[in-house]
Amino acid sequence: MKKRLSAVLLLLALLITTACAAVYAGNGLPSWYPDDVSSFKFYHDEKAPRVVDNADLFTDSEERAMEARIKEIRKEIKKDIVIYTDVTDYDLGHDICAADFYDFNGYGYGDDYEGMILFIDMDPYYRGFFTCGTGPISMGLHTETTANLLDDVLYEYMAAGMYAEGAANWIENIRTMYLKGSPFAPEWYPEGGKTIAFHHDASAPRVVDELGVLTE
Repeated sequence: MKKRLSAVLLLLALLITTACAAVYAGNGLPSWYPDDVSSFKFYHDEKAPRVVDNADLFTDSEERAMEARIKEIRKEIKKDIVIYTDVTDYDLGHDICAADFYDFNGYGYGDDYEGMILFIDMDPYYRGFFTCGTGPISMGLHTETTANLLDDVLYEYMAAGMYAEGAANWIENIRTMYLKGSPFAPEWYPEGGKTIAFHHDASAPRVVDELGVLTE
């Protein structure tokens, strides 16, 4: 499901049927795909763009804003965040296309290539999006429950054609997920991995109306 699919599943597919082999060995694969998957060596590319908009969903300013924000977050959390759009999944399936794009283009932090990718496919006959995480930390946080919650929120943006807004919102939710363990944790929730120092605050309000249902 939300796992590192990439080369392992691809090689399994190649071994299972000659039909799959014919598809993957054909000329329909993307330009970023390695010539020889079996000999591919993973690498890190700090200069690679983290927003690749082949489907032309974002304006130049929107793309620059997302690139700048991702750069800030990557420096903060030491995890990668990638947005990839296209008009096809090259018959790989949304899941494998997302994972392979991440794996084959130098993304990820550390030996486990930690990070998350959002793939938006604008194929009119197979439109959709897919998110997946690479590395034990990312996969541990991006559980099926968390993934479904993130997808439900993102779907509202995608269905309304608000692609840039949806991608920007997803980026912030992924940051919160890494920092606090949940993508929708409130501001007062402590960041994960830090010692919580319990204390008494006599001046703190005893009525907190974040929903706004009470008058002053």
